[in-house]
Amino acid sequence: SKVLEYKKIMPSTSFSIMRIGLVLSKETGLYNISNRLARFYMLSPIGDGHQWQSWIHISDVASAFLRSSQEAWNGTYNLVSPNPVTQKVMLESIAKHANRRIIFPNIPVKLVNLFLGEVTEIMNSSHKVNPQMLIERNFKYNFATLDQALANLKG
Repeated sequence: SKVLEYKKIMPSTSFSIMRIGLVLSKETGLYNISNRLARFYMLSPIGDGHQWQSWIHISDVASAFLRSSQEAWNGTYNLVSPNPVTQKVMLESIAKHANRRIIFPNIPVKLVNLFLGEVTEIMNSSHKVNPQMLIERNFKYNFATLDQALANLKG
């Protein structure tokens, strides 16, 4: 792997691989788009909505990067909340925080595929990721639950 190659060249340097889940941020991404759609009652899960979504608040991503650099973490880290949710729960929660509800039925995967092609696979995939290495480092989340994260983004 590349990390091992770099480790040979720079043995005194720490190397971390950060695998980042769905980042929730006001400015861009899943939350921003979903929040806008919810305001117009146009938010709806794709497929059955039971896909797992491993997410993390943007400030927790920043905190993890800072701690990693300050404490010279080595290894592979899953930057996700310890509380993944299904896509249906994620979107219903975003709608609730926008004082809206989901009124449309789930969107068939084939229909989404017509418009978005290969991106559909990413949107419809299920990922229930464990942040074990963060937990072992006693990482303190500012927003461990989806409700905490959405309340902060709404404000």
